[in-house]
Amino acid sequence: MENISHILTISGISIIAFLITLFLGNVLKAKTNVLLVIILFAFIPLFLSYNLEFIKSTERILVIIPFTCFSLLLIGPLLYEYSFHFFTANRQRLFERRKKYLPFLFAALLILGARFFLKEKHYSIVLVISLSLSFLHLFYYLIVLVRYQMNSTRMLKQLYANLSNKNLFWVNILIIGLIIVLLLDSVTGIVTLTTGFTGVPIINTFFLLILIWFLGYYGLTQKEITESIEDLNPSVESEFRESTLFCESKEFIDLQRKLSQVLNEKELYKVEDINLSLLSQHLEVSTKKVSLLLNRCMNTTFYDLMNAYRLSEFKRKVENGEIQEKTILALAFESGFNSKASFNRIFKQKEGKSPNEYVKSLRSSE
Repeated sequence: MENISHILTISGISIIAFLITLFLGNVLKAKTNVLLVIILFAFIPLFLSYNLEFIKSTERILVIIPFTCFSLLLIGPLLYEYSFHFFTANRQRLFERRKKYLPFLFAALLILGARFFLKEKHYSIVLVISLSLSFLHLFYYLIVLVRYQMNSTRMLKQLYANLSNKNLFWVNILIIGLIIVLLLDSVTGIVTLTTGFTGVPIINTFFLLILIWFLGYYGLTQKEITESIEDLNPSVESEFRESTLFCESKEFIDLQRKLSQVLNEKELYKVEDINLSLLSQHLEVSTKKVSLLLNRCMNTTFYDLMNAYRLSEFKRKVENGEIQEKTILALAFESGFNSKASFNRIFKQKEGKSPNEYVKSLRSSE
């Protein structure tokens, strides 16, 4: 058991070192990689903390535990800031949201003060309390981050028609993974204390290893968005007043007619990277006005509107007999969809049946 735990820990730290090198090489392309580098560094004490049972030196243990506390206090705010900069198109400098790091600074001062001014027995008590609070702090941030991710992803539908590589689904999986790690830590801690069995943390180490690989792979391949969801968040009062006046105006009727004309004649829904900004340029109005037209007056989003046109185009192709010469997926791509998964999901959601079932139902009715 001891050898397996050591191998997993060394493997984890080695992978972290390799990923840090890759991320640092891409800092110029995406400054948010700095945040991922710090998050990767923060995982190192977590790997070491799972080997405490095999570390014979009390002094070393008392060094590893404080850094584990610091890591737990940093991971949550760093993931939040990464998400914030992603969804706001990096409009702000890094680490401007300094208040979120106050618990880390407070814990650092508390632990350092206890280390130099308290006896080892009392210092150990401070460490146990700090470690417990650090776990709670990370758990709280993960819950907050899930809510922020859900709201921001919903806002992206006002800007883009294709969300592939434009959302942080992998961060959501990372969050769920960290929650599982926290739960495993609690369970394995109880098992170790009650049974004395020291092999249980191997599960935690292996799971942490998977999360590190996941963060590295998707963090390196993540594409940044070019628009900021912050631009779509005016005050509620002004938005309500503006939308009421606009939706009742002749300008709204003319713009809606022009929208239908542009989409049908230029078939913009087939453009792979179509977004709200590009549509606004074709309509010769501001993105804010187009967003107001869709969200408040037409009660839809840019994402839903484009996919509605794509579905209509796909069904038209099928009904015209093109399905005899081409596959369902080929017709879907020609209609503007850029992935099989999103096409199947959207079709089933809107039509109540899968594309295959739809095609079969048309053939049976002939």
